[in-house]
Amino acid sequence: MLAEYGITPESMGCEIRSSMDTVELGEVRPGVPVFVDRNAFEGADFIVPINRVKVHTDFSGPVESGLMKMIAIGLGKQKGADTFHGQGFAVFHELIPEVATCTIARAPIPFGLALVENGHARLFHIEAVPAERIATREPELLVMSTDMLARLPLAAIDVLILDQIGKDVSGLGMDSNVVGRYLLGPTGMPPAIQRIVVRDLTAATQGNAVGIGMADVALRRAVEKIDYRKTYMNSITAKTPEGVRVPMTVDSDREAISIALACCLRVAPESARIVRARDTKHLELLYVSASALLDVLEAGACEVVRPLGPIGFDAAGMLVDSLAQGLRRLAELRGSGLPRRAAVEAAVASPRDEAAPGSRRSGH
Repeated sequence: MLAEYGITPESMGCEIRSSMDTVELGEVRPGVPVFVDRNAFEGADFIVPINRVKVHTDFSGPVESGLMKMIAIGLGKQKGADTFHGQGFAVFHELIPEVATCTIARAPIPFGLALVENGHARLFHIEAVPAERIATREPELLVMSTDMLARLPLAAIDVLILDQIGKDVSGLGMDSNVVGRYLLGPTGMPPAIQRIVVRDLTAATQGNAVGIGMADVALRRAVEKIDYRKTYMNSITAKTPEGVRVPMTVDSDREAISIALACCLRVAPESARIVRARDTKHLELLYVSASALLDVLEAGACEVVRPLGPIGFDAAGMLVDSLAQGLRRLAELRGSGLPRRAAVEAAVASPRDEAAPGSRRSGH
């Protein structure tokens, strides 16, 4: 995995040591031991945690994903993570600061490197935070990160189509803070989404399909890429088997969208609010149905970059429009002075209209 990011002994000019061995530093509560990587604790002069500060998909609190979580769980390797998750997400907001404080007091951690991304999934802020200030500074960085979190510009969606999910997108495959849905149902935060369709897994997730259980319909090509060993290990460690339940599986986009629409309540297909995105991390370009377009534009964060038109399917029933190509067009438009806001490619007409060969008249 490190080699895929160009991190090798040759490129770094030093030895890379990696194992699951840990050292137990003590307990913060009865039955809650604190672990730290043995190589780091016994072999390094200093340990410098690096992590992206952002909202977590499984719990909320003043500290979520970031330096303290990396110190509390990441440094503890699989054994520490398993022990930690065994306490349940309901106490993570309490345990992460407790365990991180214990580790900082006993391990040679002089500072941490905090990263904050903007709504385009690009590095916006980088800060070296002294160990003694991590507990007070990280909540402030979390506010900064949350304010810039990219979100879907609708309060309600009938069908959300995600081109891909994966661990490189979110620890949960799709970000629950974006889709308003968690493993056991709605989070109570917008948008309210009736049905979710997953078209594929990212290449970088290497078959880890954690979070696919949040979808209602999936394409067979996504399901066939699942590495069950990786996926199950991740799910078992997190104590969340719900996240790997395989949804209804079909061969084509046409089938998936038709089934998703058929499972929606109180909406006719021709008036359905359909949104398609690359994934929950990349929301620069969206396809939306005509029924959703007005509300999207009223939010003031989006603009239309292609006029309304029919959804196109090929002979196999797969979508012909490519979000990757759309993003390239978007880059060209922005090079010509288009404001840096979210862009919308819109389509119109009834999902049931089969008059045009290879196309379905609907919105995207």
